[in-house]
Order: sequence, then C-alpha cells, then structure tokens
Amino acid sequence: MRAKLILLVAISLVLLCSCSSKKPIIPITSNFSADIRIEYEDFNCDGNIEFVNVSDFTVNITSPETLNGLKVDVNADKIDAEYKGLNCTNLYDFSSISMFLNAMKNVNFTTDFEYDNGKITFDDFEIDIDEKGFIKQIEFDEYDLKIYLSNHRII
Repeated sequence: MRAKLILLVAISLVLLCSCSSKKPIIPITSNFSADIRIEYEDFNCDGNIEFVNVSDFTVNITSPETLNGLKVDVNADKIDAEYKGLNCTNLYDFSSISMFLNAMKNVNFTTDFEYDNGKITFDDFEIDIDEKGFIKQIEFDEYDLKIYLSNHRII
C-alpha cells in the first residue's frame, strides 16, 4: 500500500511539473503562405503573404478596395511596391512591412525560444506563436501596430 502511495505521488508530481513548464519551440520562418491582416491605429488592410524566407517574401493586399492589387515584394532586404502599373523600388522606412521584415530577422536568426503561453517577447515587439510553430500575431505596442497571420499553409 505504501509503495502504491509513493508511486501515485511521484506520478502526480511529474504530471504537475510537465503541465506548468515552458517548452522550447522553433518558429516556422520559411516556405509558408498565410492570410495577413495589418492594423495600424484606425487603419486596417487584408491580404495574403507568400513567405519563402526572411529575404524573399511577397505581400498582396486585397482590401480595402482602394488598395486592392497593391503588391509589396521583399527581396534581399530591398522592398519594392507595385500598384496599378506604378512601381516604387528600394523602399525602406518604418512601414508595417519593414517592421515585419525586421521582426522576422530576429526570429529567423534565433533558433530556440522559451515558449511561454504562445508568446515570445523581444525589446520592441511580441510574437504570438501557435503550438505548430506558426506565427499568429506580431504586436508593436509602441507603434500601435498589429500584424495577424492565419490560415497558414506550407509551400
């Protein structure tokens, strides 16, 4: 009887410790596509992203209607935009895409994170990751900017 009680207590301790511990996770930072929503102050836009890696991805905006068709292409840290035949090259500023690029660089070059309730906190932003490693949200509190990714697909 005493041996069963000790075994029961040991099993309970193992289960309690494993439920409350943080587990490491490696975020998926290449070869995926997803729906994207960008919220900046009172402005919102939706679209999709094809993310090959941190140096090669494309964002296509589908709404609002006034921006439908805007394509932002990132290639080797160079940001180009195309909209209704107009092309702008070598853009770089504090736009949401450049901030997203910088955030992904931080994630891409770090391989191990403490996964604490799905959140990883950096100095300037916080990333919310699901249990599969897909990034669900990047939030830049100082700039009132949130970028949401959903419906992830491996490409």
